[in-house]
Amino acid sequence: MKIDRKFNTKYKQSSDSKSSNKMIYIIAGGVAVISIAALLIYFSSGEKEKASPETVNQNPKEIPNEAPKEIPNEAPAMEKPVSYEEINPKYAINNEEMVTSSDKWELSVKFIFDRNGEPRNIYIANFLKQLESFEGEGLPLTREEFKELLSKPGANKIYVKQLIRYATPLSKEIQTKEHEDYAKVFLQEKRILKGIKFMHNYNAILSQAENQYNVPMQDIVSILMWESGLGEYTGNFKVFNVLLEQIVLMDYAQKYAIRKIVNSGKKNPLDDPAKKAKEKDRLDFRRKDAGKNLAALLRESKLKQLDPLKQTGSWGGAIGYVQFMPFNLKYAVDGDGDGTIDLFEFSDAIFSVANYLVEVGNYGTSEKSRRDAIYSYNHNQAYVDGVIAYSDTIWARYSAGE
Repeated sequence: MKIDRKFNTKYKQSSDSKSSNKMIYIIAGGVAVISIAALLIYFSSGEKEKASPETVNQNPKEIPNEAPKEIPNEAPAMEKPVSYEEINPKYAINNEEMVTSSDKWELSVKFIFDRNGEPRNIYIANFLKQLESFEGEGLPLTREEFKELLSKPGANKIYVKQLIRYATPLSKEIQTKEHEDYAKVFLQEKRILKGIKFMHNYNAILSQAENQYNVPMQDIVSILMWESGLGEYTGNFKVFNVLLEQIVLMDYAQKYAIRKIVNSGKKNPLDDPAKKAKEKDRLDFRRKDAGKNLAALLRESKLKQLDPLKQTGSWGGAIGYVQFMPFNLKYAVDGDGDGTIDLFEFSDAIFSVANYLVEVGNYGTSEKSRRDAIYSYNHNQAYVDGVIAYSDTIWARYSAGE
């Protein structure tokens, strides 16, 4: 650093400065008198041992153990710092309201990102990592592209009833009961006749799929019946919303469901430690799976220049006659060779079911491998039993000449 030399020269007294010196002596004397008076006041106050601020900072152990004196006109110290989210309600989330009222649930930036733009939970973080990755199917999306999607009309819609159904600790029992009921429905005469007629109408393409994949045509038809009633119902839910709400709101939805159960006079299912552990694992899997599927949906939509908000499916997020989750679209096959894959077209649906049963389920010749492959399609034993019962029934009557 350059030093200004005018501050380093010695002061030289000139022959003309005697009068100035006299004035200096007078001022110096006055300063000395004032200093002595100040010292007398200080020592008479009884605070000889009080440390100066510099000493306190250098020796923190010597700070007197006494309450600080009130300083007039100064705001009192706060008990805790005010969080940014308390100051800026845009990012505030009242957890108690979320648990007690589903009207408070939102699919918005503030529920997905914190004030620093970081994901609010590990499931969102994993989803974003898969979304942005340059590896995998489809094309990557940036966070800004994702946020832009959130601002579009319809992106914030929540399917409350369906989300609670997925989140409740009774979900497994509910779905098992539904599959048992479906078995009664699908084994009705009109449904059996519909399956037999389908086998006649699509015999050529079913035979091709059976020969190529070694999967009996009746099993393919039965799965299509169970998944979509042979195309009768595929769902009209926005898949984007279904999957995003599972990632963002699933834990709130489960707490909400539990509160409803308890308020109805029933016991909290999670009071059972074993059940609680299973539910923790189930929700963890569901939220990871939803993130994986949402990333796949958005990446594939970008690759094919589709609007992801217009892709519809079941209340669980499954698409087409085959009810494939977005991540499993890679198992879809162009069955009729027209150069496109359309899971709302039976040729492609038939080949895609067969391909999935082989690639994912390792479908083989034994009855065990058959059951295991069908289980891979839907992890519920009641579903497996129902699919096999319908398959065996329509095959017996079809092969008998009906």
